[in-house]
Amino acid sequence: MMYIGPNSRNPAPDENPHLDELIDALRGEMLQYSGLLVMLREQEKHILGQQPADIVASAGQMSEQLTRVANARNQREKCMQSYISELDEALLKRQLSSQALGNRRRLLTELIAQINNLLHEIQDHLKRNHDLLVDTLIPHQKILDRILWN
Repeated sequence: MMYIGPNSRNPAPDENPHLDELIDALRGEMLQYSGLLVMLREQEKHILGQQPADIVASAGQMSEQLTRVANARNQREKCMQSYISELDEALLKRQLSSQALGNRRRLLTELIAQINNLLHEIQDHLKRNHDLLVDTLIPHQKILDRILWN
């Protein structure tokens, strides 16, 4: 597997600033999703350990991380639009070749695949954490119902 983390960009003769910005934005987005996944795993430990203070604290931290994820996603969208505009212009000028992505096609493919894998794992953790919280709260809800209705 190819290393796709920070500082893995190799200068190439077919440099393209918009494509390089898109690649960097994808890396940034991937790092933010990774941070969110780490937080979800920690939250799961807090839920299983029945640590309500830590659960509340992690919710605040996750809210901040979700803002960073949204900013990274917006940056990637902006870079993607710049690159698409460049491709449209190249098409109009008939300057687009089959080598337009050069050797970075594989890097783009792997970055996108990694982000998609992270998104699936995040969805799984969100569902699992939700189910764990519901399972934890059901007995408390039953006790409250007995107290209130008796």
